Amino acid sequence: MDQQPSSNQRRRRDQQVEAASKHVVRWVIGVGLTLLILAALMAGVFVHSALQPTDVNAKAPIVVTVKSGETTDEIGAVLQQKG
Repeated sequence: MDQQPSSNQRRRRDQQVEAASKHVVRWVIGVGLTLLILAALMAGVFVHSALQPTDVNAKAPIVVTVKSGETTDEIGAVLQQKG
């Protein structure tokens, strides 16, 4: 004969399942937030490094006149010629 769990046993089992599911949800949120923070930090480091001059020893800015219709390759070539 199968013995049915009592209402106290069912209630305790339901509480254990609920507690375990809350633990999993907290863990997933924590990992997600950690990854989000790490991605933001990495993006900040990338942007900071991208905005730094290529030649850290260069003191004077390079002035270039960009003509209408010039491509980025053409502008880059002019910048390279000027130093």
